[in-house]
Amino acid sequence: MENEKKQVFEVYPETPQQKKERLELEYLEKLSNLKKKFIIKEGKETLKQREERTEEGLDEVADYLIKKLNLKERTISNQKIGAEIEIILEEKSTSRNIREIIGKIGRKIYNTQQSVTLQPLTAEEFVKKDIPEEKYLLKPLIPRNGITILAGQPGIGKSWLLLAISKAITYNNKLFGELETTKAKVLLIDEESTEWEIQRRLKLMKVNNSDFGLMVQKGIKLDNENQVKELVNFVKGKYNLIIFDSLRAVHNSDENNSQETQILIDSFREFTREGITVLICHHHRKESFLNSKDPNQVLRGSSALLAGIDSLISVEGQEKNRKTIEFNIIHAKLRTGRKIAPFKVILEGEDEIHFIYKGQIEDEISQREKAKRIIKEILAEGDKYRKEIINLLFRENISLPTSNRAIKEMKESEEIISVASEGRKVYLHLNQ
Repeated sequence: MENEKKQVFEVYPETPQQKKERLELEYLEKLSNLKKKFIIKEGKETLKQREERTEEGLDEVADYLIKKLNLKERTISNQKIGAEIEIILEEKSTSRNIREIIGKIGRKIYNTQQSVTLQPLTAEEFVKKDIPEEKYLLKPLIPRNGITILAGQPGIGKSWLLLAISKAITYNNKLFGELETTKAKVLLIDEESTEWEIQRRLKLMKVNNSDFGLMVQKGIKLDNENQVKELVNFVKGKYNLIIFDSLRAVHNSDENNSQETQILIDSFREFTREGITVLICHHHRKESFLNSKDPNQVLRGSSALLAGIDSLISVEGQEKNRKTIEFNIIHAKLRTGRKIAPFKVILEGEDEIHFIYKGQIEDEISQREKAKRIIKEILAEGDKYRKEIINLLFRENISLPTSNRAIKEMKESEEIISVASEGRKVYLHLNQ
């Protein structure tokens, strides 16, 4: 043993090129191992084993990205994280896998944050606490630094309302002579109208203000991360409110896909983080808002859109004649604060456009709908005289004009029909 020659290995330091090649190999091996978790092993495992392996893979991808992207808090958009997941999983990057991994990342980040201080205030202390009042650019429809959607059916005049809002805010005038505004600089991004049409409308509304900027047909897409960053940096410090007309024109995503919708919401939040308020023009589904019982059914697209915004202004418009449009405006959602009651506005004019506030419509609409519901319930039990129905509605505190209007509308829609009887009495019959 003593005579054996000792073999000495001399260790040479790793060159920069060798280190680079080693790290690339390790990276590719890591991606390969992560991807294997999602490959089906035909006949070699039970469904439960496959589900457990997939769940483990989702967990590992989440941990890998948290480390790679140094995610100590949610500072990177879901769009960016989704792109990283697609690089890792390639053809295995289904929308479900991406959504689940993003969710895991969010929960893991939250769970690693420091615990909150559990020190409640007494009611007496809370009442005395100095809490700043909620701030709005248009009170209470457009909360400052929030995301607001103005929605209605196509072609009802929503763009006119956007110009009216912009004019009121930039001139610091009351909207429709009723709603308080906070003076601010506004940028309107219109990807639907032509420059000629917008110029025509500005002239009709007598808008000529250096605090109101317009960008028309620029091809802006909010599902493009680079464009979002560029636009945020441009707007920051120059404008306080940015308006997009319309939502469908500023993205190429699937509005019915909750994950892709969430990417759009994240893009809008990039603006609000910089103190920029966002107003978006969007479309209703085909059914009327006034006939819908669930606000989630109002907006076209995924319910993630409604969940992600701070305020929803729903608009019903009807053209009375060539010079007049009647709007019913309903404040359907407000994340914080108190919603305003529905109200009516008239747009009229030919050489000059102006708006006339016509007052609240909450009682008119809700009482009429209540009357219709009661009439159906009454007639479901058998035909009744008109006077009998009026008396029954009166007991429910429904006025005579509202009752007559409800009956008239139900006859026009053929929900009920009149049946003449002997004398001058008229039966009402439910047309089933």
